[in-house]
Amino acid sequence: MALLGSPRSMSVWVFVGGAKSDYVRLEDFPEIHRLFPRADIKFIPDSGHWPHADKPKEFSQTVIDFLDECLQGHEGQQLDDNWDIPYIYIVSSILQHKHQKGL
Repeated sequence: MALLGSPRSMSVWVFVGGAKSDYVRLEDFPEIHRLFPRADIKFIPDSGHWPHADKPKEFSQTVIDFLDECLQGHEGQQLDDNWDIPYIYIVSSILQHKHQKGL
């Protein structure tokens, strides 16, 4: 994986999935944390493979909360090379399909 060991893998990540989806399972957590040590994993209740479409308000609030956490202590600062850029990975059937196809 190109991200492994890169500065991106050490950045702050949140993986957002639907609670009714099996694309990210409890047994996946150790591997996710091995690849992305600072990752957090959030599930949207009553959502399937498309959490951003199934529960847009809950999904948006999850992203806003994550970004707010990332910004704590950085108020008024400008982005520079030392800034931890937050990454958001939406676990959905579209991404899973692309991954399986090698896209």
